[in-house]
Amino acid sequence: MCTAEQYLRYYLPALGRFLAEVTGYGRLRSDGVGCVRYVQETVRNATVATHTLLHKLRLYENEDPDLRLAASECMDHLVAGLDTTGDALCFLMYHISCPALQSCQDRLRAELLANPSVPVDNLPYLDALVKEGLRVYNPAPVSLPRHVPEGGRVIDGVWLPAGTIVSCQAHTLHRYDTRVFPEPDDFLPDRWLDPQGAIERNQLFFAFGAGGRGCIGKQ
Repeated sequence: MCTAEQYLRYYLPALGRFLAEVTGYGRLRSDGVGCVRYVQETVRNATVATHTLLHKLRLYENEDPDLRLAASECMDHLVAGLDTTGDALCFLMYHISCPALQSCQDRLRAELLANPSVPVDNLPYLDALVKEGLRVYNPAPVSLPRHVPEGGRVIDGVWLPAGTIVSCQAHTLHRYDTRVFPEPDDFLPDRWLDPQGAIERNQLFFAFGAGGRGCIGKQ
């Protein structure tokens, strides 16, 4: 039901509002049923230490008696964060374990052994592997719909009035411009180590979305 509701909300908003009114589904969700109610009850009743995120969220209970803030935070951390991170690592580990990419595995191992005290964020080949994994096998392959703002916009020479729904997804942006990503379907982590074209590559890197609505897990 959540998937159908989200689809209607973005692509057929008038029909979505009508069905929510007729079925009462939208009102039921606002009262906290299903997964939202489960999260709310767990937030209230679970025993946790004072240093945890859940304890900090409870401090806002007077301002947010339904604990919707807590439900939202849990969805971000547990659903959006765990599944996508797990999928991305699964794709990457499988790929560099294939015999054809033994050289990538050897090179990564050498970098890790040579830099035991260096933070992982500062290891260039590891960063290149992760980026290429996210480019080829993005764990969130869906389109990201947005509304054209007031006043309308021109996109690629086409006028779009305000309220028009537009969207794009990482799979296309990571492949369509072969000047930026030559051999786009091939797993080539070295492309991220070349300083030439780095700005263009990062502009088209859409694994985390972009702008003010980009994924908070990017860093």
